[in-house]
Amino acid sequence: MKITGLVVFLFVLLPVCLPAQSEIDHAKSAGSDMGNLGVEKFGSTDSFKSNISDPVTSENTLMKTLDGASSFKGQLSCPSSSRFLEVFVQPGGSGDLQLVRISQDIDLDGNVDFVTQLPFPVSGICGNGVITCDTGTWDNCRYYKWGLSDSGQLLLNEVGVTALGGCYCINTACGSGLVWQNLDVVLRDLGGGIVGAIQARTRRYAVADAKIDSTLITYYGQDVKKCARSGTAPSGTSPSKFYDPQSDAALLGAAESEVVSQSGDPGSLYSLMINSPAMSETAGDLRSCRITRSINILKSFTCPDDGSYDSGTQLCIIPANDYTPRTFSTGGGGGYCYFGLPISPEGGDTYGIGNGLCGDPQGGIVKNARIIYTCGGVQHIIYTAEYQAVTFPPCPSRDARFVQGLYYTTPAGSIDCSHYEGATPIAGEACSKPPDKKDEVQESVADGCSAMEADASCKIREERVDDVYTYRNYSPTRVLPVATCKTFTGNFDHNVCRDWWVKERTYYCKSAKRYDFTDAKARADAVVGSIAGSPSTGQYRFRDITKSDTGAWSTMDMSLDLSMKSAMAPKPCEDACRTRRRKLDTQAGVSGVRTNYQKDNVSHEFLYHRCENGVCPAGPGEEILKDCQCMNDFAEAATVMSVVDDAGKDIICTTGQKY
Repeated sequence: MKITGLVVFLFVLLPVCLPAQSEIDHAKSAGSDMGNLGVEKFGSTDSFKSNISDPVTSENTLMKTLDGASSFKGQLSCPSSSRFLEVFVQPGGSGDLQLVRISQDIDLDGNVDFVTQLPFPVSGICGNGVITCDTGTWDNCRYYKWGLSDSGQLLLNEVGVTALGGCYCINTACGSGLVWQNLDVVLRDLGGGIVGAIQARTRRYAVADAKIDSTLITYYGQDVKKCARSGTAPSGTSPSKFYDPQSDAALLGAAESEVVSQSGDPGSLYSLMINSPAMSETAGDLRSCRITRSINILKSFTCPDDGSYDSGTQLCIIPANDYTPRTFSTGGGGGYCYFGLPISPEGGDTYGIGNGLCGDPQGGIVKNARIIYTCGGVQHIIYTAEYQAVTFPPCPSRDARFVQGLYYTTPAGSIDCSHYEGATPIAGEACSKPPDKKDEVQESVADGCSAMEADASCKIREERVDDVYTYRNYSPTRVLPVATCKTFTGNFDHNVCRDWWVKERTYYCKSAKRYDFTDAKARADAVVGSIAGSPSTGQYRFRDITKSDTGAWSTMDMSLDLSMKSAMAPKPCEDACRTRRRKLDTQAGVSGVRTNYQKDNVSHEFLYHRCENGVCPAGPGEEILKDCQCMNDFAEAATVMSVVDDAGKDIICTTGQKY
């Protein structure tokens, strides 16, 4: 005795480790409850109609979940017969799209409402716009984003490159023949961006199909608010064209054509299957990694040699000392005179400071002096007080030269910061000035894929560079992202442009083991070979075997209740009942009123009712002749039809003329 392959498949997938009996009982109970709920919701014609057919065909009936807790609109969209968008492109010798013409039917009445032709060649495609540059180059580029006018016509708005996403180059600046090699991809991306802009502005269009014919992509859609009739499939898609009782050449040709088409599409189901691990019969796993480019700005602040940077005020602080400004409280102010001194080129001269240098400003008030000289072409300043001696430091370059001497009086608490550009005094004790700011742009790449790239057993399955797929299903897409720029802020803003910023990869790495279904086959054989039970009761028993991590086999006796299957099986006919009720029969015909030749005017009419939950819905005055059952009154119906036929013959004369 056998059960269905589906049941066997389910048991083959039982976990290797033996679950606890409580877990088994809970799973069986949950499955039984869900199955019974499914039978209740979909097990009869009426329940299937109310829970499935009506919700998918009527907007007034909501579809509900099995438990009835949630409801939603489940009406199926009508098949589309209207094309609402066509995009035609003409590639040039430079790889740019020399012509892009877009036709729109915004009200889906079959007539073109707007035709838009781009006023420039297209050099790059983005997910939400296009890029135009000098023909065949990536110079003087401008960036445009798709939009929609109030009337529904497609627009292009010039934007910055950061407003676009998923962009890539298609002209000869990035490679030869990119458009022709990736025509389907270019058309899909171009059309997809346009459709996205339309649907972002209005949700009335439901895209039902997209068809590519050479350099033309056509989108079929419908107004979802007017879905009241079935549409007609686009011409040429009817499967009947492949039927030929004499030859299957058309079907085989279509299959070969589809294989060629899907082989060139990394995202197709064929490519996914042909490149799957199962095809190579080799076990393995998928591993994801990222390669990330990072920019770090290292800020620095430079102060004069005799100063230091104060992070609190963010200023350079220069304290007073022998060779920098110093406060002298003279109590006077306003008087000064200039003097000169001969100094030796090698330095080392000593001079006394006094009014003998140039006079006596402000009389006997204590004075100060400022001496400026150069050594090695660099200016130096010495500050000192009256009646003090000043010694010029040695000059290693032996070219010391006196520039200026100033003998002056200074008000109390003042300080001279004039020889530091942009400096101001602080409380008469020091000078402060903004520091010289610098930025160091540091760039690094964190490669999290290096180990897999170096592993010969790993093969790149998918790569996405800045949201542009460059690899899909083990095959290169031959499209590359456009270089983008980012702004980083240190002491100053830095605009950094790079070919890429983030690479996200998925590798398939093979293992040394091959797929081995020996244990799974042994388990399936054990289950199928031990099945025993009765179809009438739906109760079955079988023996399952499982293998532990140590390699030891264990057995488990299990049971299966398939009685629900019988309950779900469709009946050969609807349960019905037959009733009769009295009625007045006053029909009139050529022979007159029936009551003229009948004993009385009372007769019976016979009725059939569809049973509801096993109950015959007989009306008032109805007598049940046959209660609810799968009724077959073919013999009775045939007899009645024969009687009627014979009666018709009886009232026709041999001449063929009726009375």
